[in-house]
Amino acid sequence: MLKGIDIDQRIKFTSKFDTSEPKTEFTLKPLSGVDMINSKEENPVLGLLGSSILEIKNFDGKKDKEEIIKSLPTNVFNELMEEINNINNITDDDKKN
Repeated sequence: MLKGIDIDQRIKFTSKFDTSEPKTEFTLKPLSGVDMINSKEENPVLGLLGSSILEIKNFDGKKDKEEIIKSLPTNVFNELMEEINNINNITDDDKKN
């Protein structure tokens, strides 16, 4: 039996590379397949991050979400992409059912 993604779910995420206090907190949401396909961004990766990240708290400096995303260090950017990929895919347990 297939199981859909809970697009109302909200996930709080902090980077393991963030050693400051208070930690920067990203609020993420899963995207439906339709949301992923219908992204109108020129840059699909930026579109995926922009759509998945609902809120960013405690980021030093920039306030605009797109500016923040573009200014992230590579290790944090990759970590966020991995987390977003994880929440948008079915787990191994779900595949067995």
